[in-house]
Amino acid sequence: MQLQAHLLKEGWEVGCMASYTNNIYLTRHIMGETINNANFPDDTLILWIDDDNPLSVPNFVQLLDDLEAHPEADLVSGWYWIAGDVMEGGRVCAGTFGKEYETVSVKAIDIVHRKSLVPVEWVGFGCVLMRMSAMKKAGENPFRPILCDSKLGFTGDDVSFCARLHENGGVLLMDPQVQVPHLKLRCVAPPVARQEEKAA
Repeated sequence: MQLQAHLLKEGWEVGCMASYTNNIYLTRHIMGETINNANFPDDTLILWIDDDNPLSVPNFVQLLDDLEAHPEADLVSGWYWIAGDVMEGGRVCAGTFGKEYETVSVKAIDIVHRKSLVPVEWVGFGCVLMRMSAMKKAGENPFRPILCDSKLGFTGDDVSFCARLHENGGVLLMDPQVQVPHLKLRCVAPPVARQEEKAA
């Protein structure tokens, strides 16, 4: 609500859309299809956030500044921790592709003090600001799983979108200065970060 109030105060035309189903692919598909069918002008910006990734006004402004400073970018994202296995604790929600769409995360140690944007091939959709060009380049049904010879045999919803966007020449950038919380029932962070929080 704070972010929406800020946008309205700044004179933006704001259209809010929320969706929920018991299938994340279907939820993303419904929202993506709604955007594509609305015939928005090319200069429309799409802010895509998840309900467990609250985005502050300053972080939004940073992403907006990033897009304005990089007209070549179709999409710019913040970052957050995503759950890894129990020992791993968590990893960054952005990175590159390995073999068979394997997701290789950016190392947190490489971005923690970095100010400049990081070129990436995939991001989590919990904190994304993109141009309409990203939707167009990602093509029809961009969130549909891509069948591949990986352990699971298919790609995740966000990875599917990003793979299609990247393969069609899309430019994805991640801003290391925009870290957003990821509110889960357990702490999603590396064990070292949890120990430091406990000591403080």
